[in-house]
Amino acid sequence: MSRYTDLSLLALTLFAAIGKHSSQRPISLGDVLRRGGDKHADAGNAIQSLLDARLIATMTHIVNGKANVVYWPTGLKPIKAQTLEQISMASEPKNAHLARLVLLHGPIAGPALAEKAREGGANIPAKNVAGLLETRLKHGDIIARKIGGVTMYMTPNQAAGLDGDGAASGGERDKQIGAHVMSAPEAPAETDADQDDEAMPEPDAALLASANRVLSEKVETLEQNLEKQRTLLAAKTERIVDLENQLTRANGEYADAMDIYFRLSQTLKVSKAEELPGALDELIQALSTRAMQTQETGRLAMAKFDATGQIMDIEYFQPYVDDTGAQQVALNMVNDGHAARVMIIRVIGETHRPPAVFAPMLVPPVQTLREAA
Repeated sequence: MSRYTDLSLLALTLFAAIGKHSSQRPISLGDVLRRGGDKHADAGNAIQSLLDARLIATMTHIVNGKANVVYWPTGLKPIKAQTLEQISMASEPKNAHLARLVLLHGPIAGPALAEKAREGGANIPAKNVAGLLETRLKHGDIIARKIGGVTMYMTPNQAAGLDGDGAASGGERDKQIGAHVMSAPEAPAETDADQDDEAMPEPDAALLASANRVLSEKVETLEQNLEKQRTLLAAKTERIVDLENQLTRANGEYADAMDIYFRLSQTLKVSKAEELPGALDELIQALSTRAMQTQETGRLAMAKFDATGQIMDIEYFQPYVDDTGAQQVALNMVNDGHAARVMIIRVIGETHRPPAVFAPMLVPPVQTLREAA
C-alpha cells in the first residue's frame, strides 16, 4: 500500500488526529484508539494501513519498565492516484481531443460533442467547439455541415459516406459511417453541381495514421515516465527500508540503555534521573576512600598480654578486617578472659636470628602465627 491508495474513512480520521502531533510531541496508542470510538477492532488495521503508506511513524518508549507505543506524522499527505486515461487526457490538446471524438462519434452536433468531451474529463463548453476546431476545419481534417438547421461535425470519410448513400437504407448507412445513425429532416435535393463542389478527397487513412502516431507517441512517453517513476520509487523504497533498519537498531540500543539506567537506579537507590549524577559521585568517593584505606602500610594484627605484661601471642587479621572490626575482636578477647590486655598493631615486618648465624634481617610477617578470624 502507498499514499496513492484510497484509505478508509477510519484511517483518514485517525490520520487527522495523529497529524496534529510531531516527533517531539507524539500521540500515544491509547489516545489514537480513543479517536476511533467504538471501532477499536478496525483501528489496528487502519493504523497499519497508515504505516504501510508511510504517512505516519511509530516507536516504543520504555518508562519504568512499561512500554508505551507512540505515533507522529511523517509529513507526507495521502494522494488519490490518477488513472492512465486521466493522465493521457490531461496532456492532450483540446482540439485534438475534439477531433478524436469526431472520428469516433461523428457526424455529431456541437452540444453533443461538448457533452462527450465532458464525459471524458475535458471541460469544453459547446460555444467553444467551433473555435477549437477552426484549424482542423481549414485544413479539411474535419468538415462542418448544416443538417436540419444543426451544425454537424464529421470527418471527410463520414461526409463521403453521407454523400454517396443518399438513397441507402439505415443498415447500410450504419456500416458506412461507423454504426452512427442520424435522425434528421430530409434536406433539399442537391444538384450535381453542388455535389461536385462539395466533393473532396478522402484523407481518412492519413488522419487515422496521424491520430495513431500521436497516440503511440503519447503512450511511449507515458511508459517512459512511468519507468522513471518506478526507478525513483524503488530507490526511495530502498532508502526507507534502510531508515527503518536504522530505526530498529536505534530502538534496540535505546531499550538497552534504558535497561542499564533502571539497573543503575536500583543499585544506587535513586528514583529520578537528575539524582543519578550525584549518586555516582558519592559512589566514586566511597570507592576512593576504601581504596586509600586498603593501601595503609603494614598488616593489621593484635598482641595479647597476660596479667604480668608479657606477650602471650600475636594474631594477624584477615585483609578484609578494618580497624573498627579489629577493635571489636580485641574487646571480645578481653571480655571473654582470653587475655588481660590486647593491643591493635600494624606489622610492617619481622626480624629473627638464624640458629647458627647472627645476621639480623627484615622479613615480611610469617604465617606461623595463628590467623585471627
